[in-house]
Amino acid sequence: MMRLDDGTVFADRLQIRFFSLKVPDRVDKSLQKAANWCTFIGGNSNPKVLEKLEKDAGWKEDLKVALNTAIRLSAEERAWAYHLSMDRAETDYRNGIKYARLDAREEALKETARNLLDMGLLSHEQIAQATGLSLADVEQLAK
Repeated sequence: MMRLDDGTVFADRLQIRFFSLKVPDRVDKSLQKAANWCTFIGGNSNPKVLEKLEKDAGWKEDLKVALNTAIRLSAEERAWAYHLSMDRAETDYRNGIKYARLDAREEALKETARNLLDMGLLSHEQIAQATGLSLADVEQLAK
């Protein structure tokens, strides 16, 4: 989720793509900090990776920030998953209502067609036109 500085949710539908980063064994000193970030991103759940990063004295403060960020993001991920499941449940509920109404409407039209057939006043074509059912449906009901 994207949050504003005051903590309010700005956007709760954000897709993040992950990709693999390979860090060479030897890295130029000027790029070491970036290499450490890549290493952290690639393996922050691996204790050996964290142990290796802890050994870099110049990166200890960044490691704290990185770990705190990872913890916060995992909490956000759980919140996002909760909201996504709630969205899906609501969508499923609305679709269920929609299809139940459609089924009820179709059943009501068939009942009307049966009544008209029982009255014997209209042709099958006229009943199909009056109810909106197909001629095949009306003929099936007539049987």
